[in-house]
Amino acid sequence: MEIVFVDDQEDIRDIISFVLEDALEVTVSSFSNINDAYKHIENKANEISMIISDYHLEGENGLSLFSKVKDFEIPFFLMTGKVFSENDAGIDSFKAISKNKIIQKPIEEELLIGEIKKIL
Repeated sequence: MEIVFVDDQEDIRDIISFVLEDALEVTVSSFSNINDAYKHIENKANEISMIISDYHLEGENGLSLFSKVKDFEIPFFLMTGKVFSENDAGIDSFKAISKNKIIQKPIEEELLIGEIKKIL
């Protein structure tokens, strides 16, 4: 099982990757930007069980990645400290898919692992 994790902060990528690999016995492929993550997802879509992305990425956001990969129908978790309103562009189509989740920051490891287990 493989999880793709996208965050522009290296320390966050390292910590979350370690936690998920240890707790869930999965492979985590981590990326610092949407373009590299998308290339990987496009090539290995059938092998990827989940995508987790930070909302705020340098020069881009996690919803941009979601819009590129939504046709692959891979569960997608969006991590954010942002509180979304009903008028936020793209959030309605994201929330319309039941396997997609918004995970509020700061991240509680047990909560994240529990939510992932519900989907996988």
